[in-house]
Amino acid sequence: MASAFRRAGIDNDVVVVVDDDDGCREMLQLVLEAAGHRTAVAASGREAVELVRSLATVALVLLDWVLPGERGTEVLEEIRRATGHSVPVVVTTGLDGVVPPPGASGVLLKPFGADELLEMVERYTRAEAA
Repeated sequence: MASAFRRAGIDNDVVVVVDDDDGCREMLQLVLEAAGHRTAVAASGREAVELVRSLATVALVLLDWVLPGERGTEVLEEIRRATGHSVPVVVTTGLDGVVPPPGASGVLLKPFGADELLEMVERYTRAEAA
C-alpha cells in the first residue's frame, strides 16, 4: 500500500481516492496534489478499506459508487466502520439522480471539473480541520 501514498507540499490529512478507472484515479490525484492535498489511491473497495485502516489520518474519501464486482453500499459501510464513522465519504458517480446514500456526506456527479472537485474537497477537509 505504501506505493499508493504520495505527499504534496502541505502537511494536511490524506484524501483517499477510490476509482477502478486508472485515468480518472490519476486525474483526481493530480488535481488534488496540485492543490496541496496529500493523496492515497485505491483501485477497488477492498484495497480502499485496507488503505484507510493503514493510514494514521484520513481527511476524506472520494468513493466511486460503481466498482466491478463490489456493491457501493457495502464498500461505503466498510470504509465507515474502518474510520470509526468519523471520516466524510463523498460518492462519485456517472449515474444520474443519485442522492447521497446513507452514510455518505455528498455526491459528485461525473463528469465534474477541477473547480467542483476542489470545492467539495475543501468543504469537508476544512470542516474536519475546524
